Formats: sequence, structure tokens, C-alpha cells
Amino acid sequence: MNNQTGDSKIDIITVEGLKTYFCSNGKIIKAVDDVSFSVAPMQRIGIAGESGSGKTQTMYSIMGLNTGVPGIIDGKIEIHGQDVLRDLSNYCKIVHSDGNTMIKKDVYKWARLHHSRMREIRGSVISMVFQEPKTALSPFFTVGKQLTETLKVRGTEGSASQEMINSLLAKMQFDSIREIMKKYPHQLSGGESQRIMLALALIGQPQVLIADEPTTALDAVIRHRIIDLLGELFHDSQSSLIYVSHNLKVLKEFVEDLIVMYGGRIVEKGPIKDILKEDYDASHPYTVALRSYLNNSNKVHRTHNFQINQAITDRSGCQYYCRCPLIGRVSERQRKLCQNEQPSLLSTSSGHEVACWVKGKL
Repeated sequence: MNNQTGDSKIDIITVEGLKTYFCSNGKIIKAVDDVSFSVAPMQRIGIAGESGSGKTQTMYSIMGLNTGVPGIIDGKIEIHGQDVLRDLSNYCKIVHSDGNTMIKKDVYKWARLHHSRMREIRGSVISMVFQEPKTALSPFFTVGKQLTETLKVRGTEGSASQEMINSLLAKMQFDSIREIMKKYPHQLSGGESQRIMLALALIGQPQVLIADEPTTALDAVIRHRIIDLLGELFHDSQSSLIYVSHNLKVLKEFVEDLIVMYGGRIVEKGPIKDILKEDYDASHPYTVALRSYLNNSNKVHRTHNFQINQAITDRSGCQYYCRCPLIGRVSERQRKLCQNEQPSLLSTSSGHEVACWVKGKL
């Protein structure tokens, strides 16, 4: 898990102005809108936000897994300085016709160029663990076949391949490696599927592992077992980690830096130890709501509806305007600013960034 190359001070991933849009009923849905962040060697980043906030689509964009219609339309994703989205905007554009808006995309040319750039990156530089492991595993091949073929593509075969697989499955805490190798995905339990998915993600010794809600589909007992396993794997690892979750309690165990997303945009970035402090006054109001949910889920679910919808992504001003508890406490001039102008990430006196016209001044 320490496949490091090049200058260790250079960011492995740099995302700038990423836009991933979809169409629905003649309107544009901005699943990811102007998102920027970077991942340095050995950095542990958490991305938090409720369903529809853009977390998973951001990760799919980095991995190049949403190449169909419409997918990424603009922005920059640099992997070790190489922009894998360079010139792809030539094959994708927004078109307005007869009162409708659509995204026109040459899927074949877009995907062919993008895949040629991502072929050597997936697995060796960046790997991903998905929310639903059984849908990510091929139903046609045994666990052993999928692991050996993954290594074969990377040039490792025979006894060397089997030795790597045995070592990795032992780390995944399987009692009988021979038996698990013979099984098909439909014969695996939820916990077994997720551990196999984790093994497939780690077998190429990636520099960055993306864990996208890796315990969501599991029961409480298995969930804690997978979390403990991830903790053991990353305790002394030199790999970077992007952990995507709506659960701030889990993120607090794994990451040092936190990105909070809402309505397809980043609303806050900073050290997680500061952001999760109850008395931390500079937080975005949405982060405050998530933080309250961490301590009292019933109370927050009664007062906040976190499900993101199209009306939010169509808003010209702050995405959180209609739900923001600060609106009733500010001047009319300040309220109109929040209503009509989208705030960019503003630095606070504490050193982190908040996309809020009110809190950005603190």
C-alpha cells in the first residue's frame, strides 16, 4: 500500500473547478459544481454530506467512472501533474434549444481518450471501495479468478501472484483462504463481499484509496468489523485516504482534514479536530447541523431535511439559503447578498475555509 513515486511533496491528486452535470426534464442538475481540493502523500481526507450532496459523483469523476451521458463537462483533475480531463470539453457542451437545456456529448470519443489516460492510473495510483460491493464484483468469476486476473493485468503471475493474494486475504481476516477463493460473489456474505472488494482495491498497492461509504450496506456488527479492519490497514500505511461518509463519528477516527459538501459544492474545508468542536463558531451552518446530528440524531432529523433536490442546485445564491438559521439574524443587505450571490470559499481567522458570507468574515 505504499506505491509512492516522484517527489513526496507534490500532491498526488489536484481537482480544480470540477463540474459534473446531468439532465432531467430539460434542465441541468449540477451534481458537482466548481469543486476544488487536493490530496497530498499520506494525507487522510474525509468528505462529509448527506445523500445528493455530490460526494460520490466527485469520486466517480476522479476515477473516471461516469464517462457516459453526460458525466464530467468541465474542470481539471491532475494525477501527478497530468490533467486527465485535458481537451475532453471539446466533446461535451451544454446546448439550449426550444426552451430546453441539454448536454450534447460524443460519448465514444470522450470515453476513448479518457480511458487511455486512466488505464495506468486505476488500481496502481488510485483505487476505490464502493458502497455496494456485490454489484462491483463480477458475478461470473470466482473470488480467486478476479484476484489473479487483477494481478495478471499488472504483470504478476504464478507463485508470486498466489503469495500476494494469500498475504492480502490473511490481512482481510479470512479463516480459510482456499475456500473463499473458490466462492462466487453471490455465495459471499455482506462482510465477506466488502473485504474482497477491499482486497481488490489494495492489491495494486495504490497511492490513494477512496473509501465511498464502505460500511453503509452492512449490519452494525459487520460494520464495526470493517471499520476496525480499515483502521488496522491504515495505521502504519504510507497511502493517502479519501473517506466518504455521512457519519462524522467514523470520519473522526480516520481522517485529519474534512471537506463538507452540500448541493454539489464544497461549503467548508479544514482540520476535522477544529470543525467538530461544539464551541467552534466559524463553521458553516450546514456543518453545525451535521455536527448536531452527530450528538442527537432525532433532534436534527426533525428540524433539517438533508435530501438535496433540483431546486437547490438551480439557486443563484447560497445553496443553503432556504434552510439557513442565520438568515433571520442578519441585516436586509446581508440577506440579499446570501439570496442572490453564491459565496466562494472564504478564509476565516482560524485558518480554514467556509463558503458563507456571514461566517467567512469571522
